[in-house]
Order: sequence, then structure tokens, then C-alpha cells
Amino acid sequence: MSRLFTFGCSFTQYMWPTWATIVGYDLQKELFNFGLAGLGNVGIYHRIIEADIKYKFTPEDKIMILWTSFSREDRFSNGHWETCGSVFNDGSKYNYRRWIKDHWSMQNDLVKNMTAIISVNKMYKDNIMWQGHSFAPHVNEANNIYDDSKEYNAIKNFYESQLDEIPWEIFETVKPFKKFQDSHPDPLGHLDKVQNWIYPALDLQLKDSTIAEFHKLQRSVQEYIDRDNNFNDYDKLYKRLQELFQSPRFQPLSEYHKVRHPLEDLELA
Repeated sequence: MSRLFTFGCSFTQYMWPTWATIVGYDLQKELFNFGLAGLGNVGIYHRIIEADIKYKFTPEDKIMILWTSFSREDRFSNGHWETCGSVFNDGSKYNYRRWIKDHWSMQNDLVKNMTAIISVNKMYKDNIMWQGHSFAPHVNEANNIYDDSKEYNAIKNFYESQLDEIPWEIFETVKPFKKFQDSHPDPLGHLDKVQNWIYPALDLQLKDSTIAEFHKLQRSVQEYIDRDNNFNDYDKLYKRLQELFQSPRFQPLSEYHKVRHPLEDLELA
């Protein structure tokens, strides 16, 4: 039986189920979710190599990738990926302002990101079942166009000539569960992306049982949050989600809500 490997940033792996969880559950495939919050496209490329080394892709295995924004700086340090999202994110634990001044350029972002995406498509083209962008490829996370110069466009066209067009869709939202100030879709938001964006490209249709299961999960989480009109506690929500996944009611979902860390799991001599 083929396995399903998914890759991306927090739109692929988050505290609650994402499109990857939904697809794995719906197809009833063994799911290996390598998404990481804050990861960029260069990191996604490295994670795909990690997955191949660890799990040895076969011709039957399927890969799905949700590429992220171009303005991310990926680093592996102290045994794990240090993922901080966009370098322009004021909430980052790193202060990139000096680094941006000394080292950052739009053309460098373009070359790094396009090289990563092209490399994956050349190496794993027979395994890639689906891929898309969760941000428009040539804008930063503030939705500002990177560069419209002749030089930038010439470089962009040079690299894009090596790829078929990869579709993109806005994933950022405003209030998941109608409560949080959070940019991530809730489970029903992800269900909508699968139903109306991902599956049509694959000529697939979600099972009614899958739709019902994720509506049931959404209601359970929504009811928990709605008990407190001022609820905005992520730690409590995460704990509650883990309790739900381990309960008999949602235990079948728990196997589809794991993140993989092969480099962190290495046995040290």
C-alpha cells in the first residue's frame, strides 16, 4: 500500500488538523506529515530529502507539498529546525533587521526558493501527487510585490521556464473558530481548501464520512471555546485538542495528526 508524505509550513502542520490530516484520513493512507510551523521553501526541500533518507520513497509513495512564502530564512541548529517564519515578521524570536540590511535581497530569495522548488520537482516528479502555493509566489507575507524590475523578471522567467505552473491559494484567515486572532484556517477552513481547491485538481471527491468527521471535530472544539466568551488561551486549547484526539470519539484521527522529526530522533552514540 502506498504511503502519503506531506510537506509545508504551519498551514500543513498546526495544533489542529490541516488539509494534510484531512487528505490522509480521507484516502486512508499511512500519513507522514513533515510540515513545520515557520518553515520556508528551502527548509521544505531539505525535509523532503530527510523523509526520503529515513523512509526510502518507493515508486508507489505519494508526495503532496504546500509551498510557502519566499521571505523565510531556514536554519538547522542544536538538533532541530529553527523556524521563524518571514524575516519581516516583527514577532520573530530573531531580530532580522540588521541581517536584512546587510544580507537580504529580493533576488537572493528568488534564486533560493526557485532552486529548491525546481530541485524537488526534478528529483521526485514521479512521486508528486499534488503541489500548490499558500502565498502568491512573488509577494512577501505583507502582500507587497517583491520587485518589478527588468532584472528581477528576467531571473524569474529563467527559473520558471523549468516548471509547470503551480497554482496558489490564499490560506491566511482572520478568526479561526470565529474567536482567535490567528492567521491559520480552522479545520472547516482546511476542509474547504481540500473540497474546492486540492481535490478538484486530482479529480477526487471527499467521502461524506470524512466531511462529517471534521464537522464533528469543529463543533466539539467550538463548543469548548464558546463556554468562555473571552477564551484566548492557546495552551488550554492545545491540551483540549490532545484530549479529544485520544478520546474514543476522535482516536482514529490521532494517527493523522503527528509531525515527523527524523533528524531530531537520531540515536546519538
